[in-house]
Amino acid sequence: DCIILTQTLHLVFDMAAAIANIHRALKSGGVLLVTVPGITPLDRVEFLDSWYWSLTGPALQRLLSGPFEPEKVAVETSGNLYAATAFLHSAAVEEVSRRKLDRFDRAFPVTVAARATK
Repeated sequence: DCIILTQTLHLVFDMAAAIANIHRALKSGGVLLVTVPGITPLDRVEFLDSWYWSLTGPALQRLLSGPFEPEKVAVETSGNLYAATAFLHSAAVEEVSRRKLDRFDRAFPVTVAARATK
């Protein structure tokens, strides 16, 4: 089985407990696919009072490596200074350089993604 958890975990204050419950819900060999925000503006309307975290790649790796075996966790980040700045300014993709978006800089993670196998 597979649990897909996109852009949600940062709204849960006790992330470690949430990950432990997800791990418990997966069958042996099951996979968790998760994305979390890195550099991001806070949602001003719906989630301002419940947006607790933004994560780096190492933070998500460490969080998942509690219940999941560390060698079965793969984390990848995407983003760069240009992408982060454009995102923070709410620029539409049509307004920015595609070539500049495609560069990667680990220091500016806009999105952090992971695959963890039980």
